[in-house]
Amino acid sequence: MDLLSQELREVETLIELHERKRGLLEKMRTALLAGEPVALPAAYRRLLQDKVPLLAEISFDDAHAPSRSAEDHMIERAAIQANFTVDFIRFIPVRSARPPTAGPKTDTTPGGVPTSLLVCVSREGHVGVYIHGGELTAYTQMEPSQPIRHVAVSTSIEDQHLVALGEGGEVLVYAIRIRHIKLSREEKKGRKSSHDERISLSMGPMLNVTLKFDVKGEWPPSVSDGLRNSTALACYQNRGVRYIVIGDREGGVSVLMRNTTFKGRVRVTEEEGGVTGLAGHTNTLFFRTHTMFGPFSPAMLDSNAPPCNPGLSSPIHDMVLDVTHPSRPIVSLEDGSVLAFETKGKACLVEFKYPQVSSRPLQLFAMRGYTLAFAQPDTTSASATTAQPASLIAFNTSAAESRSGAHGVTFRKTIRQQVLNFVGFRKPGQIDVVAMQTNATSVVVYEVVLTPPPPQTDLSPWFTNLRIPILLIAVVAVFVFQYFKVQNQRTSTRMKHDSRFDRDQMEELLSRTASYSSASRRGRLGGGQHRQYQQRGQHYYDDEPQETMGGVMGGGEESGHNEFERELRARHHVHRDDGGGGLGVGMGAGIGGRHTSDTVYGSEHEAYD
Repeated sequence: MDLLSQELREVETLIELHERKRGLLEKMRTALLAGEPVALPAAYRRLLQDKVPLLAEISFDDAHAPSRSAEDHMIERAAIQANFTVDFIRFIPVRSARPPTAGPKTDTTPGGVPTSLLVCVSREGHVGVYIHGGELTAYTQMEPSQPIRHVAVSTSIEDQHLVALGEGGEVLVYAIRIRHIKLSREEKKGRKSSHDERISLSMGPMLNVTLKFDVKGEWPPSVSDGLRNSTALACYQNRGVRYIVIGDREGGVSVLMRNTTFKGRVRVTEEEGGVTGLAGHTNTLFFRTHTMFGPFSPAMLDSNAPPCNPGLSSPIHDMVLDVTHPSRPIVSLEDGSVLAFETKGKACLVEFKYPQVSSRPLQLFAMRGYTLAFAQPDTTSASATTAQPASLIAFNTSAAESRSGAHGVTFRKTIRQQVLNFVGFRKPGQIDVVAMQTNATSVVVYEVVLTPPPPQTDLSPWFTNLRIPILLIAVVAVFVFQYFKVQNQRTSTRMKHDSRFDRDQMEELLSRTASYSSASRRGRLGGGQHRQYQQRGQHYYDDEPQETMGGVMGGGEESGHNEFERELRARHHVHRDDGGGGLGVGMGAGIGGRHTSDTVYGSEHEAYD
């Protein structure tokens, strides 16, 4: 408590001193502006009288534009000291023992286990695997018959392996097995029952890493002269099948299977210098030369699209693929320019350009929303005072893509010491890490804490301010439209229901207007019946009811005849055929109509109701 009180008193004293200083400066400035004599040197007078411009107003080029402090975004994680000369450094991912939980992101899992390990390799075959704390977790001595020229590490967690390519074409594959250390049930009981001083498990080794020789193969030499200079090596995986891809100086790309079985070689360019590099991300692989680049499919052993040759003014130095857009290569040129291209749909267009911050070539590392660029120190200057040191620049991809005027440089870090190698590693959902080799045996690992920026829009400020009112008006208009639509539907339904034909009412109306007392004929809807009465001798026969076509529409029905009518018709040989109207006699009979046909002495009389 006393220490806290002392700190508070010191802070209060410091605030008081600054207030007094500010008051004195303001008093002197007021006196100078009023023309009062003040005993100050001319330089001090000029500093107090002149208006100090903003930093953004005096920075006209991208190389000197203001940016954030690099210490706010880069945290030194560990300084690794190897016991052998390091020529290659690579990162290898680590499977999480438990699913990630909510909380701040770090380069370690919830149990304290790192998300990646650093692999250091020498040309003589020394291999060391280091945790980010600096501890050596595994070491082995490869036995190459020739110096190692290229090293690649698989990014797959299911099958982790290291591939080393010798200068003469020898291919060595070492399996890397990473297991989380877990105590058995008996060991846990022993720790609980022990009375000795115990050490937390998080302070001891948490991973068991083993390096084991797997397979050895040969990269076939050139048929013409037996020599083939390799320029790039990459591990690639597609649909569970793993490949080893090699680029050479003759312009060819060779593909080997995981067990070093040679699959084939394709020549992708006739350019002098051949293939200079390979860049891969997820299921996408690109090759590059000094002037062009293009996609390549190891499974098909061919290019997926024609190479992109944009006619650059400077040779290509490095290339990576955007994390969020794998079809967007980010290319670094020898003059320090960094360009982003769109290659989707066999296109070859410059999408945007990053700010020109360096005249030296940049080595790139893609992150989510950002691109890190490492510039080697300037070794061409004869004077040590004018030579530019190495630097690390963070480009804001969203700001460069939007072209809204926002500066594309987030921070810039100056590195005073020599840097031999630079490599980065990204694991989704975790903090990105980078490693820089400062001398033959030392490697420094940094965490890069950068929050992905929100997507930039080209909307003007007036539209941004009116966006919410416009949305509210649109929502109200939709509700009003739906309300009137429902009301119209209800009204039309009610009118249709009121005008619907009522069968019972029509039958009642027809029964009231019938002119025949006992032989009234009433029309019914559908299914009409036809009855025939004929005189045969002295008896009348009532035939069985028969369906008629008239019953379909008119549905007429003869309800019966009285005795007088029957005798009259029998006497005069009159035959009456009453049936429903409708289709039998045309549409004239209509609903409930009647057709009467009388035949008397061979003449026919028809009447329609």
